[in-house]
Parts: sequence; structure tokens; C-alpha cells
Amino acid sequence: MTVTPLFPAMTSRQLRGMMAALGPTHGHAPLRYTWPRYCYEMRRHCARDKPQEFLSWPTVIETIFVGDAPYIKTELKALKASGLRTWAAALEEPGFGNPPRLPYYPKTSGNLVHHAYHLLQFKRATGLRMRDVGDVLEFGGGYGAMALMAQRLGHSGTWTIVDLPEMSLLQLYYLTNVGADMRRVRLIDQLPSCDEPVSLIVALWSLSEAPLKARDEFDARCSADAYLISYQPDWHGLNNEEWFSAFRRKRPGIRWSVEQAAMGSRYLFGVRDGRNTR
Repeated sequence: MTVTPLFPAMTSRQLRGMMAALGPTHGHAPLRYTWPRYCYEMRRHCARDKPQEFLSWPTVIETIFVGDAPYIKTELKALKASGLRTWAAALEEPGFGNPPRLPYYPKTSGNLVHHAYHLLQFKRATGLRMRDVGDVLEFGGGYGAMALMAQRLGHSGTWTIVDLPEMSLLQLYYLTNVGADMRRVRLIDQLPSCDEPVSLIVALWSLSEAPLKARDEFDARCSADAYLISYQPDWHGLNNEEWFSAFRRKRPGIRWSVEQAAMGSRYLFGVRDGRNTR
């Protein structure tokens, strides 16, 4: 499924219809704590709950919306210290989907702070801002908030999100209702050919949660001039430290740095040596 750019603002009825058109749900619920199960639950939410309040669905809260997590205060403090005026417009919460606001900074939500903080750390590690990078490939895009954040911060290339079909529909629903420029957004559910490196690969806790077959396919097919990745050291018994060490070794032209992230996770930042990514 490829979603056509310039799609008009999707209505709740259209979201329900397109979600139902994906086909029947599983005959029985998939295993818990897997993305097939989360997508199964997304379909059920869409059929029985209000799409206009999708950011309050329990499955969304569990998987792609951090809310007022303890580390958000620290991340907002870092954004303020870097110069909040630079980030203020990007942090403004459009309110679509009924996201909970931060009680101590009600102009925004925890999720937008979290995304902005990722980009701040990426800039510190690589020297690159969103206006400095060209085409982006995001592996697993949540509900589309990072694509919106990047546009607000000056990104002018194409932002491609590869994700599961249910998530692509949520992204389309969100992005077409919050003023994103859909001429520069591509939503797909299969990896692109990646014959040439893209400017930036973004994968926030997505590669590290993907089945080995899917992440190995991504590893073999996709490369970039810069990387913004976060991962858990261990995922249900899989040693992600080893997997991402091998991922780095296969890209010797990249200058890598591994740093601490929230919840005991790691950031993996990379930029090609001597490469201008403008």
C-alpha cells in the first residue's frame, strides 16, 4: 500500500473505512507485546472508539505516546537551555487526536518534547539540523509526529515512513489534519529499493523491536549519510548491542557515537566523514 501525497484531510469515517478495507483481523489475537498484536488492537480501537481521540487509546499510550513520563521534564529543560525560542513553534501541540498536554508547559505534549529532544541530541552529535538534510527514510514512524516536527524545523526534502499498514493509516489521518505538507511525505509499507543512500535514516526504537528477518533486510538494503537511531540494549532476549555493533561495522565510512537515552536505552548517531549532507 502506498498512500498518495496531496491527500485531503482524512475524516474519521474514511479512517474507519480504510482500516476495515485492510482485510479481516486475525482469527485470534496475536501474541502480546508484538507489533502484530498492537496493530490488531489499533483496528479494534478504530472500529469501536473515537478516532478523533486516538492519542488517548490505551494501545497508543502503551506504544507510541510517552505522555508526561518522568524524563520529559529533563528533556524540556535541555530544550530551554539550548534556546527555547528556536524550538517553541515546533513544540506547539496542534491538539488533533486529543493528546494530553504537559501540566507544567501546556502549549505542548510529552511526545513533541521527546521528538524535539531527539533532534537536539542529533544536532549536538553530528552538527546537522533538519534544514541541513535531504531525503529521509524513517523506519517506524509512530503516528507521524516526527515528520511534522522536522517540517516545522525547516526540513524541505521528502520524508518517507515505512511502517505497517495500520500505522500508515494513522500517520495519514494525523498528518493531513495538522497541516503537514503532504507533497513531501511518502507513506509505504514495504522497504524501498535504497539503490542510493538517503540523506538520513531515522529509527526510534523501531529497528530494535522488529523481527530479525525484517531488521536484517533493512540492514542489507538501506544506507544513509547520517543516522538517528535509538534502541533498547535487550529486546525479549535479543542482544541489540551486538546487532547494532554489527550494523556499525558494515558502514565503515560513518563516524558513529553511542550515547545514553531515556529508560536505559541508547542513542546511535552517525554521520558520513567528510560528507556534506545539505
